[in-house]
Amino acid sequence: KFFDNISAKLYNNVYVSPKRFEMIYYNIISVFSSVVEKLPVESDISIRINEEYDSDVRRNEHINRLLETSILICDAVDEQRDKQRLKLREEILDFLNANFDQPDLCLAMIAEEFNISERYASQFIKEQTGKNYTQHVEELRMREAERLLKETDIPIRKIAEMVGYYNKNTFYKSFKRVYNTSPKIYR
Repeated sequence: KFFDNISAKLYNNVYVSPKRFEMIYYNIISVFSSVVEKLPVESDISIRINEEYDSDVRRNEHINRLLETSILICDAVDEQRDKQRLKLREEILDFLNANFDQPDLCLAMIAEEFNISERYASQFIKEQTGKNYTQHVEELRMREAERLLKETDIPIRKIAEMVGYYNKNTFYKSFKRVYNTSPKIYR
């Protein structure tokens, strides 16, 4: 939409001299170049940006070329953002899976580990898992507690500690909320 607005003004404005249009063209190319430099891989976008301005080509052809290039850049930026979000998702979920048993696990730890804000970490976890941070960690802890109750004879208070609870009562309340029964009866 932004580019459509600019291109309409450039195309229809007879007061923009050919020399001025060329300057505007190179300014836009300069902005494109600075964005493309930040992309991790070389692409045909670089080739398009480095093509010389041809004063014999009509304005609308230059505008269309700029528009096509801007679409390619937007697609490349979107693709890169999606890759980064997927990588962050995997890293955060792996971190939670590896550390859910730490009683002091909190959003601040995640934020510090991944250099993001606590608010963003919270929103990101909710977006990626469909559960808020607390619900997700509780699910991980309860799943492991359930496994330990089924497969071992470890005392319940020890299981509570092993899955990240300081307080046995908090563990019991969480377990009852999730499984509608006490850990003792469940076992």
